[in-house]
Amino acid sequence: MATCLECGDTHERKGTFCNTKCSRSYNTRRASRGSELYDLFMALRNDRKLGTALKLYGACCRLYSIWRDEDIKKRGGRKSWNDPRKILAEKPYLSTQVKRL
Repeated sequence: MATCLECGDTHERKGTFCNTKCSRSYNTRRASRGSELYDLFMALRNDRKLGTALKLYGACCRLYSIWRDEDIKKRGGRKSWNDPRKILAEKPYLSTQVKRL
């Protein structure tokens, strides 16, 4: 038995979702949230003056708070993100320090 990452129901289906609808819903939410965060973060890192003026770091943190509240209200508090260790394992270059010249 496995627990669906989206609805929280248990299922015997192979994979992390109980059906295609749950898979689509989970991935659509992640894509939507990710695109918002991507734009804010890229602006923050590429134009520090603008990022500071617009308080983009704070905006990113507020987005997190909004999304976490949504997860608690609509998803019973189940997390809506993947384990960062999995990402770092797949892309080990992300966890290495960059030596600046």
